Amino acid sequence: MKKVLLFAAGVALSASSYAQTRLALYEEFTGENCGPCAVTNPGFDALTQTTANKAKMAVIKYQVPIPTAGNILYPQAKAYADARSSYYTITGAPSGKIDGATPSTGSHPASFTQAVIDAAAAVTSPFDISVTAAWDATFTNIVTTINVKATAAYTGTGSVFLRTAVIETLDYCTAPGSNGETDFTNVVRTMYPDATGTSVAAAWAVGTTQTYNFTIPAPSFIDRSAQPYVAVWIQADGDKKIAQAAVSAPLPKMATDLAQDCPPAGKVTCITTANTTVPHSVNLKNLGTTAVTTADIYYSVNGGTFSKYTWTGSLAAGGATTVTMPVITLDGGNFYTIKDSVSLASDLNVANNVESQFVGILTTNPKAVPFTYGFETTELSYLNMGGWIRASDSKHSGTIGATCPVFQYSPNQNAVYAIPTPAISGKVKLEFWEAYKQQTTADNDKIQVVYSKDCGTTWTALWSLTGSAHVTATPPKEVLKNSDIYFPAASEYVKRSVDISALPSGSLLGISVITGGGNMIWIDDINVATGTAITEAVQNVENVLIAPNPASTSTTLTFNLNQKSDVNVVVLDAVGKTVVNVLNTELAAGEQKTTINTQDLATGVYMIKITAGDKVVTERLSVVK
Repeated sequence: MKKVLLFAAGVALSASSYAQTRLALYEEFTGENCGPCAVTNPGFDALTQTTANKAKMAVIKYQVPIPTAGNILYPQAKAYADARSSYYTITGAPSGKIDGATPSTGSHPASFTQAVIDAAAAVTSPFDISVTAAWDATFTNIVTTINVKATAAYTGTGSVFLRTAVIETLDYCTAPGSNGETDFTNVVRTMYPDATGTSVAAAWAVGTTQTYNFTIPAPSFIDRSAQPYVAVWIQADGDKKIAQAAVSAPLPKMATDLAQDCPPAGKVTCITTANTTVPHSVNLKNLGTTAVTTADIYYSVNGGTFSKYTWTGSLAAGGATTVTMPVITLDGGNFYTIKDSVSLASDLNVANNVESQFVGILTTNPKAVPFTYGFETTELSYLNMGGWIRASDSKHSGTIGATCPVFQYSPNQNAVYAIPTPAISGKVKLEFWEAYKQQTTADNDKIQVVYSKDCGTTWTALWSLTGSAHVTATPPKEVLKNSDIYFPAASEYVKRSVDISALPSGSLLGISVITGGGNMIWIDDINVATGTAITEAVQNVENVLIAPNPASTSTTLTFNLNQKSDVNVVVLDAVGKTVVNVLNTELAAGEQKTTINTQDLATGVYMIKITAGDKVVTERLSVVK
């Protein structure tokens, strides 16, 4: 375990203050699992965080459990997020209040405008408020002084409170939640003494002054190097109107603050033996104001015992360096978490000392069949090559499933979940349960069973379904909002059964999603076993298009072939008799296009029958003379 020594001497107090004649307050309700929040926040921040607008309006953000609770930010400040959500009866995210009321442009931050900021800042406030904040000697508490002066008579509706919050801006190396968001501005980390605040007089005469002195315990998870600040506001609970707000300047940096910068990107290695070694490095950054010349770096693999490596060098304030660590020997598993922890006796900021990095080992050594894979433990996660998330929100059975939130990604991104390579002997099948719902009926998300012969650089499909061909829940009749994220019931999962007997020796196996604008694809309960795959009501032929339709003298048939097949295309009349032989040949996988001559056909309705291997697709064709 990492050792941290704390001391109280020699740390100078620093103070900062900020006063504003009128400062509006915008409270946003957002979340690390909220897809629309990730889409909205960058534009909202670009508008509100300019120097000019920060002088008119403060922004603070509560991380809420919408659509689901995150694992980091929401639990850390759950009491305050829940209390403020209940206070305003918040039911959706992202949403916001300005000075305690819904903005004239609506609650969604994407609709927020400069005109709303200007109008709020132009309102005359009955108070001047200044805030002074400083760390104590051990950087454990924030010593805060708030001076309030009534510049006009004020009578609040109902009980009136002074509310105080510690605010931090967070930058993560990897997204802490499922929406991909890594930058979180102005996050509420704690409120003092709680979300209710401090009761103050409901009526203030002109010239009345009041000073409030608070010593606010700073939670250990607050990164002191992020320079948090204190926000305060006076609010009447009867009508929820905020009369005035104020913020302190950012708290000063620490003299000694050695942090881990983002670790190297995850490494994927393909091996053919049971054991291997991987290089290991740690990125250090000096966020303090004095130079650092030595530090202890502790590291462990998959939660094992920590080993210590002592680094020596010279790292100036603001500088960064990469430390080459001892080579780590792996034991033949598939997915490793290497946890690094930097320890420096004089560093009192522990929140930025620990980082984890991931090493994926894809072994082509065949695994004996049968085996199952239920996502229940991290040991069975093997390798997440991007886009897939183990999640407990919905599953076919057990407690955990896996999802690819395709609505968060641009089209045609490929996310592969690697599966141990099975030993192929005779007939072998891959079975898994899938749940999928489109955002619109035009979405073309594709799920595939794939293999790779080059360590995941390229993948070849053994089986594929696109768009409506693999929908397991009724598609919507109209466009869904991103907030309508799909969390399937167990009954909405459908079993997929795929023949993988043709898997080439020495290749990797995986389940792939190619994004096409839909909702979320869920999988669970993977089983690899001997035997014949169950024939599904699915097609090797997809995206069939006949144009023009109705036709007169000719039409063009276009379709996509998921794998190389013998293909036969004919036109059938109303009694099933073949009237036109269009195509009978072997075709490679990919888009196909052929012309159908209808000049000799009478007016009427016909069927185009496409046979690809053992799969058949029929489409209606109208002929009009």
